[in-house]
Formats: sequence, C-alpha cells, structure tokens
Amino acid sequence: MSARASAVVLALLAGLCAWSIAGMQVASGLLVLAFIATQGWKNAPALRAPTLAFAAICAASALLSPALGSFDLLAWRFALLAWLVAAVAMELGEAQTDRVAAVWIGAMVLAGAWGIFQAFTGKDLLALVHLRREAIVIESPWKDHFAALGFFNSRLTFANGLLVPLGLAGAWAVVGRGRARVLGVIASVVLTLALGLSFGRAAWWGALAAGAMLVLWRGGWRAALALVVVLGLALALPPVRARLASSVSVSQNEDRVFIWARAREVVADHPVLGVGYAAYPRVAAPYYDRVDPDFPMHTWAHDTPLSLLAEVGATGLAAYLWLWVAIYTLGAAAVRAGSTVALGLCAGTAGLHVASLFHDVLYDGEVAHALWIAGGLLAALGLRAASRNPRAEAST
Repeated sequence: MSARASAVVLALLAGLCAWSIAGMQVASGLLVLAFIATQGWKNAPALRAPTLAFAAICAASALLSPALGSFDLLAWRFALLAWLVAAVAMELGEAQTDRVAAVWIGAMVLAGAWGIFQAFTGKDLLALVHLRREAIVIESPWKDHFAALGFFNSRLTFANGLLVPLGLAGAWAVVGRGRARVLGVIASVVLTLALGLSFGRAAWWGALAAGAMLVLWRGGWRAALALVVVLGLALALPPVRARLASSVSVSQNEDRVFIWARAREVVADHPVLGVGYAAYPRVAAPYYDRVDPDFPMHTWAHDTPLSLLAEVGATGLAAYLWLWVAIYTLGAAAVRAGSTVALGLCAGTAGLHVASLFHDVLYDGEVAHALWIAGGLLAALGLRAASRNPRAEAST
C-alpha cells in the first residue's frame, strides 16, 4: 500500500473521531488492511512489546473473569490501535502527517461550531436530518442554555474528544508560522468555546494541563498571556466559576467518593488478576447494592487507572503505564526534533490523561479511539525522528 493510501486511511480514522463511532470502526478495519499491506508488524518495535503485553493481560483477565460471558470479551481490542496506527504512520512523510492532523482538527472544528450553535438553540442536527428518532438535548448550568454535544449523545464524550484536536490546534497557534498559526488560533478559539459550553469539568482541567504544557514547553510569554486571558474570560461567567468550584468540592462530589470506595473494595477482593477487562459494572453491582441499593450509577470507577487496577490487576495497570511511557518517550524525541504535531499530540493526550483521572476514557468508544490514535501518531513521529538521528535511535 502506498504512503498516500495509508495517509487517507489515517485521516479518515482521525477525522471520524468527531463524527461517528460506527465510521471509526469501519476505518479501523481499513487500518488493519493497511497494517497487513505495509507489513506493519515489522514497524514500531518500541510499541510492540508493551502493546502485546497489555492486550494479552486484558484478554486473559476477560477469559478468567468471574462474570465470563456477560460482557464484551473483545473490548480490549482498542489497545492494539496505537501500535497499528504507529506502524502504518511510519510510512508517511512529514507533510502527510500534518494533513492527517489538519483533517482531525477540521472535523472537530465543524463539530465544535455545531456544539456552540447547539448550546444556544438546543437543536440536534442528527434529529433534524432524521438520523435519530428523537432529539437529544441536555440542559446546562447556564440558565436558558444547553450543553454542547457536537454530533454525540453525551457532553462528556464530546468534551473529552475535543482535547487532542485542541492540543494540536494550540500547538499550531503557539509555534506555527504564517497560515498555520492563523488557522491554529481560529481552531483553538472554536474548540475552546465548544469545550467550555460542554460543561465537562474534567475536560476543562485536562485543557488547562494541555495549555500549561504548551506554554512551558515551547510557548513563551505570548502563549502564557493568551492562556491567562482565556481563563479570565471563562471565569467571568458565573456558571463556569460554579462548575470549576464544584469540581474540587468534596461535598458536591459525594457520588464519586462513593464510587471510588466501592472500587477499592473490588480491588481488595481481586488483587492479582482483577475482575476481567470491561467486566467491572457486572462484578461491582453487588458491592454497590450492599451499601446503597438505590445508587443509580453502576458503571466503572470514574477513574481510568482505578478501573484498570480493578479489572486487570497491578500487572495490567503496569503494562498500560509501560505503553504510555514508551509513547511519551518517543514523542518527546519528536518534540525536541521540532515537530509541531508531536507537541500538540503530547499536550492533547496529556490533557486526556488528566481527564481520565475522573472519567473512564478507555470504555468510551469515541474517546478511546482518539486516545489510541493520538498515541500511535505520536510514537510514529518519535520513531521517524530517531531514524534521522542514529544516536537517538540507539537510546530509544
């Protein structure tokens, strides 16, 4: 398969992160074909071992789960995406990788623009074009306004999905040149407004972490001033101030404290192998019912590392961290080599990991796709940078 065809597949996969989980799954199938056609198993060796280790532990935990047969045994397959993306992206040139990033940003800007419109009107585009029977509208803390959903049915999915393209746009705004900087600034404004109107508190903290990384790594005083101005404008809105204050208030997060307490009980009862990847909601239900039968949220632990610890044990969590340490090590090499896209991916994925401390991003299909795709692209950029620098390649 040619590099151009591989670029099209990756652009399709990234662009659909803003639009359709079904489309992403189709594009993932095309990615597998591209992986086979390019003999991708020979590429991205730095990701091969941690990816296969994490996937193997997840698969084994699912097969040994006490809830075997009552959940998706193949939910862990998303963990393979980073390696597949990295292996295929190794075939791309720098300009092609930039275009993939641009498609991702552009698709999310369209979704963000609709989300902004939606916040003031309550319109659901999918219902308007008869792709959904009933409109999904969620009221926001801002009186007479609605939560921005983009093209999804969850404001949290939308908010978390904005973080990687926001990091990419922010990087172009901070260190890009000419037209790239102008487009980066415009995209950053649209995506930031959409994120604010989603009222996703964890994603807000993730965006602040991404912005701080851009400023500290390559930004300078202009980027720092822009971040302060944006934060000041956001805090000028009473609903935003109230939501941010509630995110650090224990009394207003008693439900999350309750969920974390139940997760710790599950971990204590299954310390070695866990309860099986994606099996937590089934296995944890009795733990919830024993303390409060009326508690409404029988989902995951609302903390990705804690959910992983409960489902795949300490070994699985260690494999997950190993994989991301490998990705960030490669990504840092690409940033040092001057890659603006790598800088944006580092910022965006770091922001998503901050948000993952309060949400279960690996079990939200659209967000999980975004996280693993970004990780794969970041690793490919680092591996390509190392291939141009023999000394860096030896250290990698």
